[in-house]
Amino acid sequence: MNRSRDTVPDPERACIGVCLAVACSLLAMGFLLAPPAALFAGYGRILTSRALLLSDYFIIGGIGAAFFNAGVVMLLSMGLLRVAKAKYSASVIAGLFLMPGFALFGKDAFNIQPFFLGVFLYCRYMRVPMRKHVMAALYSTTLCPIVSELFWNIPLPLPARLLLGVSAGVLVGFTIVPLADHLMRGHRGYILFNYGFASGFVAMLVMAILLAAGGTLESSSLWYAGVHDGVRTYLVAMCGLLILLGFSLSGWDYKGLAGVWKVTGCAPNNNMFDAIGLGLTMVNMGVIGFISIGYILFIGGDFSGPVVGAIFTAVGFAAVGVQPRNFLPILLSIWFFSLFGVRGPTDPSVQLAAIFGAAALSPVAGEYGFFAGFVSGLLHYALVTFTGQPTGGLNLYNNGFAAGIVAMLMVTLLDTLSPSRTAWRAAKKKQEKAAREAKDDEVHIGYHGA
Repeated sequence: MNRSRDTVPDPERACIGVCLAVACSLLAMGFLLAPPAALFAGYGRILTSRALLLSDYFIIGGIGAAFFNAGVVMLLSMGLLRVAKAKYSASVIAGLFLMPGFALFGKDAFNIQPFFLGVFLYCRYMRVPMRKHVMAALYSTTLCPIVSELFWNIPLPLPARLLLGVSAGVLVGFTIVPLADHLMRGHRGYILFNYGFASGFVAMLVMAILLAAGGTLESSSLWYAGVHDGVRTYLVAMCGLLILLGFSLSGWDYKGLAGVWKVTGCAPNNNMFDAIGLGLTMVNMGVIGFISIGYILFIGGDFSGPVVGAIFTAVGFAAVGVQPRNFLPILLSIWFFSLFGVRGPTDPSVQLAAIFGAAALSPVAGEYGFFAGFVSGLLHYALVTFTGQPTGGLNLYNNGFAAGIVAMLMVTLLDTLSPSRTAWRAAKKKQEKAAREAKDDEVHIGYHGA
C-alpha cells in the first residue's frame, strides 16, 4: 500500500475496519428490514434454494434475509482471509465486496464452503501457503449453484446428495486455479472477471454431463421489480461514506485524484492503492458506486438483489482498475445499443450486463480508448444473454464469461491493427512482471480478478 498518500498510520487495519463495518451494516440492515422471525424463516429459504442464475434472494427470502445472508458471507470470507494469514490489498478489497454482492442472488453460507476446502487441498498438494491462492477460494464460488443443485434437486438419499454436492465443490476448487491461469493467456488480463471466464467452461462441462446422464436443469428467473427506499438509501449512504472516509484518510487531497486516470485497469496496471493510495481509492469506489446507482435510476431500472450485487461488485473492483474513464464508455455503449435491440435498457439481463460488463471490460477501454470500449459494449450486449444458456445458470459470473470472449476477440484485432503499441506494452509488462514476481509474499491474484 502507498502510505505516502494516506494520513492513516496503518492502512491494512483501516481496510479491515471498513470491510468489517460493511459486513456489520449488512447484518444490521437485515434486522431493520425484517422482524427476527421473518428474517430467519427467509434465511432458511435462502439456504435451501437452488441458487441458479437468476435467483433473486429479495424474492426467495425477503430483502432483510438477503442482506443478512450477504453479511454472513462477507464475515465468512474475512474469516478465511484471517485463517490464511493473507494481507489486505486492493485485490482483497475487490473480492470482499464481490462476495456479499453475489450473496444477494446465489451464494450462501453453505454452498461456498466446499470451494474453500478445494482450494485449501490444492494449496496443500502444491505445497504453497493458503494465502497464495486465498482469493481463488473466494472467486471460485461463482459455481456454487452446482453444490446447491446437486444437494437440493437430485432424487437421492440425503447422505448421497451431501457427498455429491460437497465433492463437486471441492473438485472445482481444486482445479480452478490452474484453469484460470491457463485461460488468462487468451485475454491477457483484459477482463477483471477472469474466474467468471474460466468457470463458464466448467459450467458448460457440468451441464453437458448432466444432460448426457439424462438429467434436466430447470432455469430460474426470479427478479425483484421496483426501487425499495431502504435499499436505495443504504447504497447512497455506503457510497457517500466511502467518499468522505477516503478524503479524510488522504488528508483531503483532491489533486491526487488525477492519478486515477493513469490506471488502465489491465493487470498489472490496476492496483489503485499503488497509484493513488488507500484514501483516494475509497473515493473512487464511492464515485463508481454513485455512477452505477445513477444509471439504474436514469433508466428506471430495479434495485433487485442481482442489481444491488452488481453495484457492490463495481464498487469493489474500483480498487483494482475500474474508474470513470474506462467504466463509462462500456456502460453508455450497452445503454445505447439496448435502445435499438430486442432487449431494452430495463430488461433484467441488460441491467446486469451494463454494470457487470462495464466493470469486467474496463481494461479494454482503459488501454485502447473510448471507441474500443464502445465496440466492446456492443459485443457484450449481444453475447451475454446467449452465454447463460449453455451454462444453465450454474455460473454466477456469466458476465465474466461473456466478457472474456469479447476481450479475446477485441484484443487480438486491436493488437493486429496496432503492432507498435503491442510491442511497447509487451516490454512494459515484462518489466512489471519481474517487479511483481519479486514480491513472493503477496496474494497470487494479479491477473485473475473475479
